[in-house]
Amino acid sequence: MSAPQSRFVIVPRRPRSPLWALLLVALWLGSVAAAWMLSRQDAAPTLDRLSAEHAALLASHDALQVEAETLRGDLKLAQRAEQVMRDANRTLQEDLRQRDEEIAALRADVGFYERLVGGSAQRQGLSVHSLTMRADASGSVGYAITLTQSLKKGGLTRGEVSLVVEGVQDGRLTELGWDRLRQDADAAPQEFAFRYFQQVEGSIMLPDGFSPQRVRVLVNAGGQRSERVFSWQDTQPNAQGV
Repeated sequence: MSAPQSRFVIVPRRPRSPLWALLLVALWLGSVAAAWMLSRQDAAPTLDRLSAEHAALLASHDALQVEAETLRGDLKLAQRAEQVMRDANRTLQEDLRQRDEEIAALRADVGFYERLVGGSAQRQGLSVHSLTMRADASGSVGYAITLTQSLKKGGLTRGEVSLVVEGVQDGRLTELGWDRLRQDADAAPQEFAFRYFQQVEGSIMLPDGFSPQRVRVLVNAGGQRSERVFSWQDTQPNAQGV
């Protein structure tokens, strides 16, 4: 008895040709290259314009940097020149102020010596020619009182001199007598004796918080009393004359 015949035929599988794969890769690469070429053609004008604008902006930025540095240098020069002018003006004003003070002092000295030597000026008896007050670092206030007379020729003028300072303390008008200024309840007036002039010097103390306004110079010579009043500002060393 013969074997039954099978309806299926076994055929061996042939390997796929690599040409198809290469062809597909080539087609894909070609499409990518075509797309890149098309996009480059479309973007090329814009890229060129943007590149030109970028280069122009860089050049403008560099020019502005140079201009800014130049302006900074000009500003520094102008500031230095202004400072030099300001210092020179300040020095000139100080020199003018000192010259004004010297002229005022010389005028006062001329009047002083005219009274001493007689000249065309009217002869005067004992008088307070000037008063200078100068505070120091210790808190005391030095004073210099210049007394003159031109009536007596050759005779001595003797007497006593003292000060009274008026001002404000704690919002109230206050008068400081000689004893308070010298911080001595038994302080005696300062004596003087001269023929033509004498400068009487000493020091006083002002209490804390006291603001001086006026100074009265009290003179007693042989029972004859007199006084002269100075504003505190006029007693300062830089006062414009007496």
